[in-house]
Amino acid sequence: MENLKIGDLVEVCTMHPGFITSIDGDEVTVFVPTKLANYSTIHGGCHSIKHCGVHKISTEYAMMLFSFTEKELFDIYTNANLENTTWEDIVRDAY
Repeated sequence: MENLKIGDLVEVCTMHPGFITSIDGDEVTVFVPTKLANYSTIHGGCHSIKHCGVHKISTEYAMMLFSFTEKELFDIYTNANLENTTWEDIVRDAY
């Protein structure tokens, strides 16, 4: 398991980048800065490191994720073929 700490930039299961604000065993609380003031859902909150796949990411990759709209991220994920590549490579190709 990856060694995560408060302040780390991570990707959460909603495919959004955010910062770890607290850690309690397998559970992390993540602050996900939003691009739009009128987001209808909250993307931060509590995530399981194991089950949500919370992992460290680079600032460069986080900025790529922020460049996509909710719908674009959803469409990229829906059309992704993860058999021979990684999610990060798919995002980089779509960028």
